[in-house]
Amino acid sequence: MIHNPTGKERLALAFLLSMLGILGPFNIDMYLPGFPDIADDFNTRASLVQMSLTACLIGLAAGQVIVGPLSDSHGRRKPLLIGISLFAVSSLLCAISPNIAAFIAARFLQGLTASAGIVLSRAVVRDVFSGKELTKFFALLMVINATAPMIAPMTGGALLLIPFASWKSIFYFLSFLGLFITMVIYFRLKETLPPEKKGPKLDWEFR
Repeated sequence: MIHNPTGKERLALAFLLSMLGILGPFNIDMYLPGFPDIADDFNTRASLVQMSLTACLIGLAAGQVIVGPLSDSHGRRKPLLIGISLFAVSSLLCAISPNIAAFIAARFLQGLTASAGIVLSRAVVRDVFSGKELTKFFALLMVINATAPMIAPMTGGALLLIPFASWKSIFYFLSFLGLFITMVIYFRLKETLPPEKKGPKLDWEFR
């Protein structure tokens, strides 16, 4: 599958993989400005709201352990479609959570599913690039991903400044972003892992 794409194909791939890569930082940092409002809405302690961040980080770590082996067995496209569509759903669940316990659980799921974007964006790069082009494209993604933790809180703060917006608006935005990325994957991304390079199914997979 390695063919070192150029021109419009390269730009389109850079756009998609950049969006996948920033899901993690946006998922972690974007809602930080809304912490006080979340605590007030749920009538809970700030420490419990902070626990939602811990749950998200645990989900991100666990998801990377799971998604990598699955993608080696099933390819990149299918796990991406499932993972990012579930990210959109879990983001919506965060927005409509009735209490802090449900919110923490939804945040764990959000982190778990966002991990698909982090792991598989890099896997796709390795599938389609080689040599110097691989290094150059990775460097481009790293620059974009490095700016995401700085941009995410500012984006969340800007959303909170919109009239009638609340902390829930941040999660509605993330849900829309996940849905948009899912549609781009569905219509624009072909499978990048050749059948001959797929590994055997894992013993713990459902068959």
